[in-house]
Amino acid sequence: MLDRNFTNEETKDSIGSSVAGPNRKPVIEQGSLQTVLQTLVTKDMLGIIRRHGASVVALIINFSDTSVTADASTWMNIPEQLIVYASSVHSKLLAGSRIDTTRITIPGSASVGLTSANLAYNYEFLLI
Repeated sequence: MLDRNFTNEETKDSIGSSVAGPNRKPVIEQGSLQTVLQTLVTKDMLGIIRRHGASVVALIINFSDTSVTADASTWMNIPEQLIVYASSVHSKLLAGSRIDTTRITIPGSASVGLTSANLAYNYEFLLI
């Protein structure tokens, strides 16, 4: 039998409720949306990009079982330097680190969320 303990349930003022309100950020609410499939190296990588002004949020997903290195800057038309917002546990891409998107390696079956520096430390924006 499942015993549900709601003692630590999030309250209205918790961080969970503040993160749940990303639509207030123009890059998510008003930004353009583009999806691109990587076809030069592999057909197993998908990119999703949102743009608004200088703000960029990108998600790269590797559906392959093997690591893939690609020039996401050209393939996705994103800046050459972005900040890792979040990544798969085994990807070895650390949140908060700056990466070179001209040669990014995504491990097999992994994904990484990237953002421009102006959004990097704002935790309310990245729920695409």
